[in-house]
Amino acid sequence: ELCLIDQQIARLQELRDNIITRRETIAQAVRLPLGTISLKTLPGRPCHRIMQSYETDEEMDILIKQLVSFGPDRQYIIGNNQMGSFISLSDAMDGRCQQYDAVFILHPDGEHCIGEGTYLSVCYSGNFRQTRTYVPRLLDYAREHSMNIRGPLLELLWIDVHTTKHVEEQVTELQLKVD
Repeated sequence: ELCLIDQQIARLQELRDNIITRRETIAQAVRLPLGTISLKTLPGRPCHRIMQSYETDEEMDILIKQLVSFGPDRQYIIGNNQMGSFISLSDAMDGRCQQYDAVFILHPDGEHCIGEGTYLSVCYSGNFRQTRTYVPRLLDYAREHSMNIRGPLLELLWIDVHTTKHVEEQVTELQLKVD
């Protein structure tokens, strides 16, 4: 019985830690500068991912559910708001900014890694379809400042439909690896 109680306490502690992480993520998201392109040096970021192309919200939700169902210990990850997509760089450069190559969830135990390096970054609030507006701005900024566009191009969901039902509260960050 003590063993079972200890297991329940450990699971509750994980859930508590998840809620604290979610709160911290939301607090960070509301402080992000919106609409301003900046340069960030980011470390390698371990992640879980599924490399599968998709275009719609519904397809992404299915992939995210598959991603978190790989193991029972991953069920808590989806609430951490550290998920996103790889945008097809070649499609984005051709003006098709809603073509996605994969979904990912950042997690310290991830078996894959989003490479370290210098990234152009821009955040916006509201509907995720604004990606169509901001991706060309990132690409133009890189060209105007003689930066080599390396990719990947990431769409990171800081606050999304899983966190709030109010579209105006949603926060998305686009990151483009450059040098």
